Amino acid sequence: MSPQATTTTTISPSTSPEKLDKNLQLAREEEEWLKKKPKFLTCKEALDRIMWDQDLTDAYTHLSMVYKDRFEGDTLISYEEFMNSDLAEELPQHRIQQLIYRDQFVFWDKRNRIDMLSNGKLREFIMECLRQEQVIEEEQAQEFTTILQQPPSSSATSSKPKKQNKKNKKIMKEFVRAQDANEKGLKSEEEDELERYMEEYDEEYSRYLYQ
Repeated sequence: MSPQATTTTTISPSTSPEKLDKNLQLAREEEEWLKKKPKFLTCKEALDRIMWDQDLTDAYTHLSMVYKDRFEGDTLISYEEFMNSDLAEELPQHRIQQLIYRDQFVFWDKRNRIDMLSNGKLREFIMECLRQEQVIEEEQAQEFTTILQQPPSSSATSSKPKKQNKKNKKIMKEFVRAQDANEKGLKSEEEDELERYMEEYDEEYSRYLYQ
């Protein structure tokens, strides 16, 4: 970790004691402020958090990112595509500039020091997105149920017997075809049995002749 920058105060012979005390006090206050300044979340820390936090699973599922390409500049890519490419091993993480949820919500931005993970804003946004999706799914399910519960129209009712008749005819054809196949099977069995009987008779007759 690089050392924190501190403000140095140059003391000249003409500096009055009151001004010197004030400058030293300002320097100490600035030094204290730098110590208390919150550390910005790194890209690795942000990825680890959405990967292992169950409340942020949807962000990991719908994650995309912007990285700085040497030739193309800022390039948008889905995290799934990124992990399945050579970039996952070749791209240094310090070149990742943004992490984006559902291609619209930038929750981590290195350049502008945006961190929506630490303040819980990303979690709130995910919950709202999931709630809206659930509402839409419930509305669609209700519409589907309403359609199923509607009585059939007159045209549909009149065409129903015709469809049923066609279905019955098809069933009868299949039944007749099956019966024909069974009869053919029985005939073939009878013919085979008669043929075996004739062969046995020929053998017995041959033995009788050559005794």
